[in-house]
Amino acid sequence: MASPRSVFASLWWGAIAVLGVSVLFAPIITYGWFADGVEGGTSMCGSSQHSVVGIPSSMWMWIGSMVAVVIVTAVLAIRRQRHRERIPLPYELEPDLEQQ
Repeated sequence: MASPRSVFASLWWGAIAVLGVSVLFAPIITYGWFADGVEGGTSMCGSSQHSVVGIPSSMWMWIGSMVAVVIVTAVLAIRRQRHRERIPLPYELEPDLEQQ
């Protein structure tokens, strides 16, 4: 049987993973550049966002990875809780033969 500590541990690992994903993918630093052309209309500029560790990132990449971590953490915590309480899954239930 899984103890309540194992469910709590999976939530802690989820929190640590959210922190790690935030460090890796949160778009904290914005770099910009500008190139002035000799002729009119040939100037160019651009910008990019990077995380604290320098990985090119975007807000959607960060949000998507956070959602993935939350979903995986929730699934693991629910599975451990079900294992602890031994709630049967729908395919494990036996059909009620008396009603047939």
